[in-house]
Amino acid sequence: MIAQAQARTGLGDFDGAEQLYAEEADHYSDGNPIDWYNFCAATGHGDITTAMQKTIDYYTRQGDNVDKTDLMNLGCLYLGQNRYSDALPVFQRRMKLVPGPVSAMHVAIIDEVLHDYPARDAALKQIENLPQHDSPPGKFAELLQGACKSGGNVIPDPAAVDAILKSAQPVDQIAICALAAQFAEDHGHLPQSISYLKRCIEVDYYTEERKWVDESLRQKGIDP
Repeated sequence: MIAQAQARTGLGDFDGAEQLYAEEADHYSDGNPIDWYNFCAATGHGDITTAMQKTIDYYTRQGDNVDKTDLMNLGCLYLGQNRYSDALPVFQRRMKLVPGPVSAMHVAIIDEVLHDYPARDAALKQIENLPQHDSPPGKFAELLQGACKSGGNVIPDPAAVDAILKSAQPVDQIAICALAAQFAEDHGHLPQSISYLKRCIEVDYYTEERKWVDESLRQKGIDP
C-alpha cells in the first residue's frame, strides 16, 4: 500500500496518496502513521494535524517497545507542537539509550524552555565526560554553556557556530542548527532563530529533527 501511495504521489495524485497512507495507518493495529505524516510534511498536502496526532498516539502506545529513532520522532513531534513537558521524558529516555552531546543538548534545551536551569546546567555538564565531547556537537555544547553562564539574553556567537558547522557532518549540522534556533528564540533573537531554521532545511539531508524544524517554520508563517 505504501508503494502505491508513493506512486500516486509521484503522479501528483495527492488526495489518492493520502487516502492510502491513512488506510495503511488505520487498517493495521500496529500500523505506524509516520509515513502519512512524512507525506504531508514533504508535499504540503493532506491533513498533517491528524497525521501528527495519530503518529504521537502510535508511539505512545508502544510503551517500552521503541528504539532511538522512534524516540527522536516522538520527541520532535512534541517539540513541533511546543509540548515541552511531554518532550522532556522522551529525550531523557533517549539519552539513556544513546548518550551523547546531541541527546544531552535536547534535554538541556527543553529544561531551558521550562526554566529549570539547574537541570539544564546538569545536562550540559554531562557532555564534558562523554567520549564525543570534542566533536562538533560537543563544541557547540561548550558555546551553550558559556552563553548560559553569561545569563540574560546572550546566545552563542553566530560566527563561532558557523565555524563549528563547517566541520560537522550533515546530521550534526541539522541538530546544531535546530538546537541553536530554539535557544536563540528563547532568548529573544527571533531573526537569528529563523536563520538557523532555514539553514537546517538547506542541508541536503533528512533527519527526524526536520519534523521539529518544519513545524517551527510553519508556526512563523514560513513554508519549509
